[in-house]
Amino acid sequence: MGSCSSISSSSTASHSVAGSSTAEYLHVKCRHGNFGGMVVRLEIPDDRVSWSVPWPDYNPPFYTDASLLASLSPGSPDPEIGGPIARFAFNVVDGAIDRRSLMGRYTVEDGYPINPMGRTGLRGRGTLFRWGPNHAADPIVTRWKRQANDEADVKASDQDDESDSSKVIHPESQLPILEFVAIQREDTKEWALPGGFVQLDEIVTSTLSRRFYQEAVKMSKQEEEDHDIDDEYRIRSQIVIFFSRGKEVYRGYVDDPRNTDNAWIETVAYSFHDGTGKDVGKLALTP
Repeated sequence: MGSCSSISSSSTASHSVAGSSTAEYLHVKCRHGNFGGMVVRLEIPDDRVSWSVPWPDYNPPFYTDASLLASLSPGSPDPEIGGPIARFAFNVVDGAIDRRSLMGRYTVEDGYPINPMGRTGLRGRGTLFRWGPNHAADPIVTRWKRQANDEADVKASDQDDESDSSKVIHPESQLPILEFVAIQREDTKEWALPGGFVQLDEIVTSTLSRRFYQEAVKMSKQEEEDHDIDDEYRIRSQIVIFFSRGKEVYRGYVDDPRNTDNAWIETVAYSFHDGTGKDVGKLALTP
């Protein structure tokens, strides 16, 4: 869990990563440097990312973090392929685990799923729970930046329209400033969306609201001691209702440093806009 903030932008441009094949899109973050200080990846030049490019001598190191092998209880990480209890059904729903890819069927060679976006310079599972696709969900939560002393105007405004005088206007673009919620990872200090992995038998919308509360709204221990239990219930209910009105904006591969040749992250991203400032716009986030 990291610190949370609302980050502003006045840009009106929007775009998504297209990338259903290595011909259209090259992953970058999972191809360079060491992996968590444990093992060094084999460097992959751009022209050798695609599996369609022959590389007879390609022999990257194999690494699966030992912590993933410590538990075999339900919901725990996958066991090693080839082990005595390893039985996997790839490209289908395997019991409670969805091993289908959002990008279509992927190749399985010698029992190992193959990253459809190409070589990464590392075999094994790394630190990911699942062989093959690891499904995640990411909420893109936005609100308009508003005048701090215009709370009365916000309360009176039931519509997200141009006549709302409480919106802060960017001095150069003369457009209202849009804020979005981000968290700062404690380990890497990088900014990210407050999403997370989909749990067993969990639907994406449940993941979105659960992770948003855990990552962006969760209070400190002192705040938990001071607040009323009814307040927590109200906030949780408010988030669940708000997250029922999202719009899917992307589904597919995530260029993530944790990806390997045999395990990778895929996500479904939803946009949630609080146009009036009456929903998540009231949450106490750090600007």
